[in-house]
Amino acid sequence: MSNRDQTMIESWTGSTGRKTRQRRQVASALKSEKRPISAQDLFLQLRGKGSSVKVSLATVYRTLNGLVSTGLVDTFKEDSGETLYLLCEQGHHHHLSCRMCGKVVDIRDCELDGWASQVAKDHGFSTIEHRAELVGTCSNCKEAG
Repeated sequence: MSNRDQTMIESWTGSTGRKTRQRRQVASALKSEKRPISAQDLFLQLRGKGSSVKVSLATVYRTLNGLVSTGLVDTFKEDSGETLYLLCEQGHHHHLSCRMCGKVVDIRDCELDGWASQVAKDHGFSTIEHRAELVGTCSNCKEAG
């Protein structure tokens, strides 16, 4: 387990301040995912592994929401409205997502800052933040299609 993974698992303690085995198990399962995953699918995956540590769906949701609030995990909305979760790079970044397979690439370069600040100023807004997700078809899916 890398230092970053260990930091992710140990840094979030939730509202109760407890680092339970269940929360560590959820965080550990999430770090192994390469594509965004729903809380339900993560729960079913944990349940299917036959672990001696029993994890409830509520614990999965609480853990994921806690990790999102710390900025360690990003969320994605499917067209159906379902929220998906993915461990991402920390700091300001955007996403390039494949509409076919769900692959997500973190994009560090951001040329939106100046534009977003000007749009905010033009409309009387301040303390602006932005999130961008570019959606397309990755080269693997394009070749397969």
